[in-house]
Amino acid sequence: MRMKTGKYYIGDPCYVVEDQNDWIKLLEDTNYFENKNQSYKGQPIYCGGTAYGDGCYESNKGKCYGVDAGLLGIMPVEVIDIPETEAEFLGSIETFDKDFDVEIGKGLFIFGDIIIDTRE
Repeated sequence: MRMKTGKYYIGDPCYVVEDQNDWIKLLEDTNYFENKNQSYKGQPIYCGGTAYGDGCYESNKGKCYGVDAGLLGIMPVEVIDIPETEAEFLGSIETFDKDFDVEIGKGLFIFGDIIIDTRE
């Protein structure tokens, strides 16, 4: 999947979707993040399951991403329901200066130059 230039939240999506009804609707709309095309609030997102469920997974840049829903993903900051400063603590806020590729599969997450391998 190709994502546009901009600012994004990377982390467990359950942390940034505050309303329980919105979370359930997001899960249903994306077939529990199994659908190829995913969106939230009209914006493309990309999320998937980690290899071993919940835990803390380190990126190639040394950042540890906590997971409580067995998921990791990327979402434009415009759609997250919490302040960016709080989201930065729960995951990371990254600015991409050019369009970038996102790949998720079998526990491997690639968000541009950020790689989180949950298989290890």
